[in-house]
Amino acid sequence: MAYSSVFCRELVKKKNRYAFLPGAIICILVTLLTCMQAHAGMQVMDDGELAGITASGFSKFTLTQGVTDIARIDLNLTAATYTQVGVMKMGYWDNGSGQGWDQDWQSLSFGSNLSDLVLKNFVLEARFNNISDPGNRQLQSITMGFTDVTGTISTDFGTFSGSIQGVNYNRALLGFRTVTLANEPFLLTLEITNGVSFKIGW
Repeated sequence: MAYSSVFCRELVKKKNRYAFLPGAIICILVTLLTCMQAHAGMQVMDDGELAGITASGFSKFTLTQGVTDIARIDLNLTAATYTQVGVMKMGYWDNGSGQGWDQDWQSLSFGSNLSDLVLKNFVLEARFNNISDPGNRQLQSITMGFTDVTGTISTDFGTFSGSIQGVNYNRALLGFRTVTLANEPFLLTLEITNGVSFKIGW
């Protein structure tokens, strides 16, 4: 199944310290991964040297294998933004009920002129079948976003797929809404069989 490319047209930015743009996050990830390829000599540390090390984790990579294999990267990032977007559309395809957009958001605001949207703890997760078998490995979905978000997201939902604070929707016409988050997730999932969905809040 093929999706159209993500269409996202940003009209206005105000008071923007870190714009919430997936492309920027991807650039950070590419930079980090590139740095990891740098060649450097390795030396064994003795017990005394190891005992003297204290550090706080910036990132974590985990691989969980089971019925579905999950590769996940967690980054200890924090961003704060007030960003306005004119139109954001994602996932145009036939889901069995006809052609349409999974996501069609109009007049979108991340944060407000009174308070930024604060996003913490970035995650990038890929789900596979048979990850250890190169000949049969299949990517099932990719999820990216922040697990700890505080502030408001306001938009006119022409269509919405996913969940908002525990309520599930499928291409629902919700109209204008303001969702207030308090240390809650804001996650985007692109799934091979089910299109594009968001998880907003618990």
